[in-house]
Amino acid sequence: MKFLKSLGPVAGSMIRGLLPSMLVTAAAAGDFTPALREAWLAEAGESLAGVASPGLVTWLDRHPAVRTGLLTGSDPVDPEQVVRLDRLRQAMGPERADRYASLLLAVSSGPDPLPTVAAPPDSRVAAVADHLKRSGMSLLEARQAGDRLFDQAKVAAPGKKEAAAFWEQLAHATGTYPRRESMTLEESLALLIGRYETALGPFEKGPSWPLYPLDAAPWPLLAPLRQTLPRSESDFLWDRFRGQPAYPDGTRWKTYARYSWDYDRDPAVRWKTSPFHPSSIPRIAEDGGVCGRLSTLGQFSCVSLGKPAVGMYQPGHRAMLSYNGGKDGWFAKLEQSITGPERSTAQWFLPAPAGLRVSGNAAQGIKTGVEWHVALNLAMNVGLDAWTDARIAMFSARRLHARDPRAAIRLATEATAINPYLLDAWYQLAEWSRGDLRATNALLARLDRLMIDPSAGEVGADAELSASTDFNQLKPAKKGSPMAQGWTLVARVVAPVIATAAYQPALADKARHREAHQLLVEELDRREKLKMPYGAGLNELALRFEVALEGPRPAQQRMEAELKKLLAMSPKVRGKAAPAWLGQVDAVGSGLPGPTERSSWFARLQRELPGELAVSKAKDGKVAVDPLYKGLHELQRRELRAKGKTGKKELQKLERDWQRATAG
Repeated sequence: MKFLKSLGPVAGSMIRGLLPSMLVTAAAAGDFTPALREAWLAEAGESLAGVASPGLVTWLDRHPAVRTGLLTGSDPVDPEQVVRLDRLRQAMGPERADRYASLLLAVSSGPDPLPTVAAPPDSRVAAVADHLKRSGMSLLEARQAGDRLFDQAKVAAPGKKEAAAFWEQLAHATGTYPRRESMTLEESLALLIGRYETALGPFEKGPSWPLYPLDAAPWPLLAPLRQTLPRSESDFLWDRFRGQPAYPDGTRWKTYARYSWDYDRDPAVRWKTSPFHPSSIPRIAEDGGVCGRLSTLGQFSCVSLGKPAVGMYQPGHRAMLSYNGGKDGWFAKLEQSITGPERSTAQWFLPAPAGLRVSGNAAQGIKTGVEWHVALNLAMNVGLDAWTDARIAMFSARRLHARDPRAAIRLATEATAINPYLLDAWYQLAEWSRGDLRATNALLARLDRLMIDPSAGEVGADAELSASTDFNQLKPAKKGSPMAQGWTLVARVVAPVIATAAYQPALADKARHREAHQLLVEELDRREKLKMPYGAGLNELALRFEVALEGPRPAQQRMEAELKKLLAMSPKVRGKAAPAWLGQVDAVGSGLPGPTERSSWFARLQRELPGELAVSKAKDGKVAVDPLYKGLHELQRRELRAKGKTGKKELQKLERDWQRATAG
């Protein structure tokens, strides 16, 4: 806006009209130019007209980095964010708005937290609450009384659908525990800033204060601080951090607690009288929980004290991901994780990025693969200005693509050179190269050159962990530099996602099988030489191409020979190798004529397992089923189900055989 005003209306109109040709010029030169940057910001700045108040415009002129962030956060600029930013600016007051301008921009980048919606009042609550008061019964005793309680109170017992809301309202009415209503964003932000400005410590043990630099961190890293808590819970965490008082075990900051089902299975825990709701952060710290509650404790113990953190989701498990800053720069850390990053997603509080492994929307909540978080932190180490310029180049390329695809590709490629960790640009280039597998391979090679450290160690799942893992019992794993871990993690996840999206469609086109197989093998070999091999998915895809070209028998013979080697391994080693072999067997089976032939081959492989190896007794007396035996059983079951009615008898026999074999 200020830029256009300085040029005058005629010049401003000219630069807007010249924008397409300026994009072409920039792309043809292969450079991201200052002229292109200014032209983009000038056009985006026009979106503020009629939306931004005069006060906000003046404030943005004093904070050019925040103005640039607002204009490049999304394309087009979100007018609702403009309004939110102005509202927060006014609520914080002039001094704090200036000091925490980046924080205000970050938390304005998504919708306000949704208010707590209570169930409609139940008219029976007052009568039952009065009965409890007169009889001296606690809520716990009421829960144990059953229908007798409602007979005595002379009201009808709530039905199954009404019960949860009824008991929740009764708990509030009897003072057993309070409602749980979070602060508004303005209230939460003011409290967070006030505490950040409070000097604490030094402490003998535990983390130093502040946990994260709210007035110095790049604004994109502060977006998770949009999450809010009830004021009483935030006060609880603040008091514990200061040691006034500390937790019973003497710690000040708790991101994990007792692993226990008591909160759900022990009525004395669930319905006890407390100043906090059973689902609250203080009650999780006191009562414990399993993965969902414990990761929520860690997440909000961070967020409430100004450290960005988000919920992380893995199959059958909830964990957390935190943002950190230290001598190694900015980095994201996967915490309480039980599996690899390729199977992990997390909450996302910036506008939804465009690319793969992104789901949801602003209203429902956005989730991304964890690689987006790791890459965002790495991008800030390259520099916020570089991230911003890369986004302008990427947005410009998208607008240009319909007019001049080649120029747009060059400009998006320039975006990856400016900041290699802008994943949107890599995914955009992958989409534009879809169908040209040589171009895909070239893109993947370039991604590796710009992004990874080939000497970095393995990053992935610890096969010994599960959804029921108690992290109190684990010793911290010693790993290398967070930066090296981050480079490796992002490359390990992004490259297979791009390659799979490119090569999978070619499987349906017989005319492309030979070329696709050759190019995929070349790409697998390239990554192998980097000591960054692709995962099972792409190797299985290569097998499918091979089977489509040569028939299944050669690959079947290899799988049968490999099975003999697996059977000679120790159970633990075999267990780790089993998933990859089973995936390859499934891939080879895809080349057999139909479910009858596939189920027969899987059964023949299963019969190769000696009975004492297939099913044995563990030390605790429980039946232990070898993963190869179980995996082959599941493959047979799937194929027999695919046969429909004709496979019903075979399926029944399969299930009877399984029951006999695995009986304790």
